[in-house]
Order: sequence, then structure tokens, then C-alpha cells
Amino acid sequence: MDELHKSVRLEKVQFRDVVMNGSKASRLAYPIRMGLETRCRIDYGQRGAMRTIDEPCCIFQYTLKGEGVFSDENGEVAVPAGCGFLCESHDPNIAYHYPVDGTQPWEFVYINFNADPLAGLVREFGKRLGRVVSLPMTSSILQRFLFLAQERDSLLFMTAGEASALVMDLLSALASAAAGEPESKEDLLIKHIQTQIHQRLPEGRIDLIDLAEALGMSRGNLCRFYRQQTGLTPYQYILRKQMLLACQWLLDEQLSVKETANRLGFSTPANFIRSFKQVTGMTTREFLSQGLLPRL
Repeated sequence: MDELHKSVRLEKVQFRDVVMNGSKASRLAYPIRMGLETRCRIDYGQRGAMRTIDEPCCIFQYTLKGEGVFSDENGEVAVPAGCGFLCESHDPNIAYHYPVDGTQPWEFVYINFNADPLAGLVREFGKRLGRVVSLPMTSSILQRFLFLAQERDSLLFMTAGEASALVMDLLSALASAAAGEPESKEDLLIKHIQTQIHQRLPEGRIDLIDLAEALGMSRGNLCRFYRQQTGLTPYQYILRKQMLLACQWLLDEQLSVKETANRLGFSTPANFIRSFKQVTGMTTREFLSQGLLPRL
């Protein structure tokens, strides 16, 4: 019973419903819901054959940490970090679940999008390229998707153009990855930018002008490109990774708030605490009482 209670406490469910102007019938593609979940109980799972009430849709579900299991008419396959599956929600042949012998939480991000007229495309994708696809976490479309999914507002307002572009860009990226095509120059640059940021994180505050110079870009071009590709500004991405690093230092190294603020280059502990609350949604005291790393 203690293990069950522990599993319930560790599980997290967060989602956003998409709201758009105009008639759905006039749109080629649109997202319905997206979200982030952490599952660690062996009774978690979904079966296409058992869905009878919810609206039919297509699903892309991508593993961030841990591992899930996806099955169809061809059998079961693991879905580890860096992989995702694409399917129709009401396909009677599909199912996905937390592994019965799992030892780590399964953390994933998902998007549900309209089944008509995309179901046929998703079905053909599975036949030709497979339902489970490996996609780099640095992929620009995945970065954009994660940014949208993890915002705390329960509703996401999008124009029809933005909605259609998100779904079609996702399908295009999955098709390229499944076909073994090399990463795009945009994705490679995103990866290079993030590598440069991660190398500088332990050094304190990151100067965007210095970062841009190291990348052979102007500060303005860096900010425009990164936001266009991921939905985040470089500053927002840096701040999130700083707060994740702060969580690790506070929890694992048991640094004080003042020591953590100084190490990250904040002028005062108060500024650090304000940024920590803004990014994580909780105070440092609340974080330490929970002892769980946030999704950042």
C-alpha cells in the first residue's frame, strides 16, 4: 500500500486545451489538446478498442524520461526517451501502457489533433515508416511543442494558421526522422546553441552578446532565430535551465539559497527567489519540502 501511495504522489498530469477562431471544418489540421504527464503505476494504460466516449483524434506521444510500451497488430515495442508513437486514438489494434516491470517514472509529452482528414495520413505513415519514431529532443518542432505544452494556462489560444503549421511541421519532422534523413540546418543550429548554453550554465550569468559572438551571430539574429524555432527566447530557455540547475544544487548539494543565487550570478537572493517562483511555480521552501525536480 505504501508503494501505491508513493506512486500516486509521483504521478503528474498537466494539459492545455486549444481554442481557435473560426470553423473547424475550414481547417486542414488543428491540435485539440496537448500536455505533460508522469506515470509510474502498472495500471496506467490506454486501449484503442476501449475508447467509446471521447472524440476520435490522432495522437503523438513522446517519451522525455523513463520508458513506455506501445503495441499494435505487429506486437509490443518499447518507447524509451527520445522516441514517440503516432497513432489513431480509436484504432482497435493499438494500446500503450506503463511497463509491468518498470522501475522509473514514464514522463511524456503528447498532442492530440484532428482525425479528419489526417487519420488516413497517420495510418499510411504507420504502414510505411512505423508507428514508433526516434526524434532528437533538440528538434526545433519538439522544442516548440514542449514550450506550448508546459505553460500553466489551461487554455492555449491559436490562430488557424499557427495551429495548422504546428501539426503539419510535427508530421513533417516525424517523416524525415523515420526516413533517416539528416537533421535540418535549423535543428543543428538549435543543438549548437543549447550546447553552448549548457557549457556556460555553471559559470554564472550568461551574456547573450558573448553567446551570439561565439556562435557567429548578432544578438538580434540569435534571439529572432531561437524564438521562431522554439517559441522561447534564449533568455527564457537559459532561465529555465538555470532554475533546473538550482533545484539540483539545492537538493543534491544542499547549497543555501544565497550560495545558489551567487553561483548562478544573481545580484541578490531576492532576485533569484523571484525568478525561481516565476519559472517553477513554487518557492524554494516548497520545492525542498516536495523534493521533486520540476519539468523545465
